[in-house]
Amino acid sequence: MSSKTLELEVLGVHHSAVLVPEFESGYRGIGEHKGRIVVAQLGQVCMTRHPRDVIGWRLACRCDHVKKGRPPVKPWASEQFWARVECPGDHDPSNFKVFAPDELTVDVTELDDIASAVESLWQRNHIQNWTALARLSTAIRGLNTAQLEFAAAVLEAKDTGLAEPLVRSTMGLRPDEVDHLDRLLTDGANG
Repeated sequence: MSSKTLELEVLGVHHSAVLVPEFESGYRGIGEHKGRIVVAQLGQVCMTRHPRDVIGWRLACRCDHVKKGRPPVKPWASEQFWARVECPGDHDPSNFKVFAPDELTVDVTELDDIASAVESLWQRNHIQNWTALARLSTAIRGLNTAQLEFAAAVLEAKDTGLAEPLVRSTMGLRPDEVDHLDRLLTDGANG
């Protein structure tokens, strides 16, 4: 909803996060219309709230698969709530307290300290999980490829002179390496 959107693609999922205003009723802003904050839209009719009614903000991320045919990904919203404070001296984004005049309630991330705190929370509580999942996925694919290559190498070795114990013992290998090859070539790729 804010003009400053955090965007990133990880593991084929496009993430688009914004800090949205929240109201006492539990409604969250979804847009703007004629200087008011839209909280719901039914066809052409918009239900709006005045910016002065904003009690705080919550970070929301829309997560969409880039390719069709994948299971849907649930949108993410931070549990952390940035409370709106009335006094500029109480402004402390690192403790989730924000002072913002009515004209900034939609674009509160225009304030550099807020933008920095929002991006840090998004990275730490949402994107870091996706990044870890991406690394695991890459490692699993690498492991699967390595297992296939290993099985193929064992089969290939069985079709060579390595299948003969005398050949293995004359190749300058350490005894433990000879024993390991013995097990591989007699037990198969699962050894």
